[in-house]
Amino acid sequence: MHSPRPSGTRRALYEVFVFPYQLRWRFASLVWPSISAQSPVWPSRLGHHRRYAQYRPPVQRAQPRNEEIQSHFVRVVDPSGKLGPAIALFDALKTLDRDTYDLVQVSSPELDPVMRERNPSICKVFSRGELRAVERAKAKPKKTPDQLAKQLEINWAIDRHDLQHRLRRLADFLGQGRRVEILLARRKSGRQATPDEASALVEKLKMTCEEAGGKEWKGMEGRIGLMAKLHFEGDKDKTREAVA
Repeated sequence: MHSPRPSGTRRALYEVFVFPYQLRWRFASLVWPSISAQSPVWPSRLGHHRRYAQYRPPVQRAQPRNEEIQSHFVRVVDPSGKLGPAIALFDALKTLDRDTYDLVQVSSPELDPVMRERNPSICKVFSRGELRAVERAKAKPKKTPDQLAKQLEINWAIDRHDLQHRLRRLADFLGQGRRVEILLARRKSGRQATPDEASALVEKLKMTCEEAGGKEWKGMEGRIGLMAKLHFEGDKDKTREAVA
C-alpha cells in the first residue's frame, strides 16, 4: 500500500526540492547500473579526477630574473652597453617579450647613505637561448689537468722531418698550459736507433720543453732505447684558464 502523497504546502516543497533530486538519482542508476542507487553521484562528475600539479621548490639563482628581482626600480643596460635611467620593475617587464627574453639582475643594489634606501638594480636583457647555453656550460664538470693531458707517440729512430713536427706540437701543447705525455718505443721493423741517438732524442725533447716554458713534472719511466715515457707540464696559470 503506497503512502499518500503530500498535499498543499508540503507537496509544493516536495516537487521543488525532493522530486528533481530523486529523478536524477534514478536516472544515474539506470545509466550506470554498477553504481548503487543509494549513493547520490552526479553523472557529470563520474570518471573525472582532479589532478594536482607536483610541487616544485623555487629555483635559487645567483642572478635573479624577472619577478625574482627584489628592487622596485631597475636600470637596464641597452645593447650598446649604455646604462638607462631608473624605471619601475613593472614597466621594464611590461615592455619585454617574455617568450624570448628574460630580465637578469647583473649587479646587486647598494644602500644609498643619503636617502637611506637601496639604489636601483642594474639589469640586462638576455635571450633564453643565451641563458640556457651559460647554464649548460656551468653544469659541465670541470676537467682536471690529467684529463687535459695530451699524448705524443715517437719511435726512437724517427726521421728528422717527423721529429720537427712532433717538437712543434709539443711546444704548442705546453704553451697552452697542458700536460704532455710522450711515449717512446722501438720500431717493429726497420732500422733501430743507436743508444747515442736515443739519448740525443730525449735531450731534444727536454730542451724543447724548457724553451716552451714547461718543465718535467714527473721523472722518466722505462728505459732509453726500449719503452719509455716522459711527463712534461706547461704553465699552471694557463692550465687553470683551460680548465675554467
